[in-house]
Amino acid sequence: MKKTLLQMTLAMASVAAVSVAQAQPAPTAPGPAAPPPAPTTTADPNAPPPPPSAAPTTTAAPVAPPPAATAPATPPPADVPPAGTAAPQGDPNAPPPPPPVAPPPAATTPVAPPPPVFVPPPATAVNWNAGAQGGDTTTPTDKPKPLRWRGTQLEWYQYANTQYFGVGQDYNDTSEFQYVHLYRFAPNFYIVDEKKDKLSVSVSLAGTVEYTHSNDQLQNEFVWRDTPITLKYARSLLESAAAEGEAPEWTTKGGVSVGGTIPTSKRSANMGLYTTLSAALNLTQQVKLLGSKSDLLPNLSLAGSMTYSHAFTRSTIPAGGAINIEAQDFAGNPITNDVASGKAWVWDNLNIGISATVPIYKDLSFAASYRYWMKWKPAVTNTSPNGCDVQLYTGCVKAEGVTDPATYFPDSIFDIALSYNFFDVVDAAVGYSNWTASLGPDGRINTNGHNLFYSPEGTFYLDLTANLDAIYSKASGRDKKVVAKGASSSSWF
Repeated sequence: MKKTLLQMTLAMASVAAVSVAQAQPAPTAPGPAAPPPAPTTTADPNAPPPPPSAAPTTTAAPVAPPPAATAPATPPPADVPPAGTAAPQGDPNAPPPPPPVAPPPAATTPVAPPPPVFVPPPATAVNWNAGAQGGDTTTPTDKPKPLRWRGTQLEWYQYANTQYFGVGQDYNDTSEFQYVHLYRFAPNFYIVDEKKDKLSVSVSLAGTVEYTHSNDQLQNEFVWRDTPITLKYARSLLESAAAEGEAPEWTTKGGVSVGGTIPTSKRSANMGLYTTLSAALNLTQQVKLLGSKSDLLPNLSLAGSMTYSHAFTRSTIPAGGAINIEAQDFAGNPITNDVASGKAWVWDNLNIGISATVPIYKDLSFAASYRYWMKWKPAVTNTSPNGCDVQLYTGCVKAEGVTDPATYFPDSIFDIALSYNFFDVVDAAVGYSNWTASLGPDGRINTNGHNLFYSPEGTFYLDLTANLDAIYSKASGRDKKVVAKGASSSSWF
């Protein structure tokens, strides 16, 4: 019995030792030494096993185990006894305690981005020539407004007839050899200068010097021409869409003008011309060929015009002024005759013209025009008494002449020219112009012998025109003058 009792006691001790071993925590990394455990009393080997003790209700603050090598240190759970403390005896058949909860990963501290690199702002452009404005100012970004007096020109026009160059038939006469220089100053000013509507006034001061001796003018004599003053209104009717700073490809423009002339020529001042009033209509259409971005054949400009004018004169024939010719009246009395010509004044003119201009390559252009000029003269009647035209000492003489004189005189003018623009400041043109009268030797309209391209009045010419506003803009530093290809037109059209 004693032997059996001893075996049961040893068996129960072994079971208790196994339970204590299972309740111990897992080994931890080495750290500071734990305090020594409290002393315990050795149990009597022959005593019965003690009853299980209850878990303590309060425990001291647990000592945190040292941190692991890869995770931050966290305190153990509250129900796990501190290291070195004997685990309480529990039910040997109870399940093992749950494993400890893994602590959450430590938050990573965000790394601040590097500060941005400082870039200094661009320096402001300074206009050092603005002293007159009261100090340095920034350079303006807007382009200056167009000049009000743009279109002002200074022209030198030279022409010589075909006889001078020996072209055509031989007339056996050198009196009509002509080589003439024409000088013209034409100021122009814009009263209204809007994008689509423009109102301008222009004056043309011109005179000629002939270096030959023809029937019209003495050699090397300077003769003023009549001075026209013109008020013109122009409007852009239609145009295609275009990008900023580019000219439209298709444009339609119309205009109307009125004007009058001041009789500054020797013929008008001395022969009884008071003034000539005129009115004109014109229409211009620009069409696209290869486009404005092409240097070759970018566009074509077609223009049509119609001008009517009426002359106010003192008499039906040129007379008056400094002309003093000794003659007789119808009664035979001596008088001073002031009649300068037996041809009547042209009172009414109607000029209809068409023209075409095409830029060939860059600033080289070709132009052609045709005008049909219709002129009407007043009818001159015989006012002499008794049908006597001239009373001489020997008696009355009746003049012979055309019983039904012509009063309508149409002429045609054909012109072709090749022109080049030099740096926007000078236009040079070389051309040929033919002025053909439509009347035959009998005073009637002669269509059979009418030659559109050649006549004794045909001339070759060289025309040099200085654009004064462009010269001023370049000299003063203003923006470069913009000239649309094909936009120029002859000043004589």
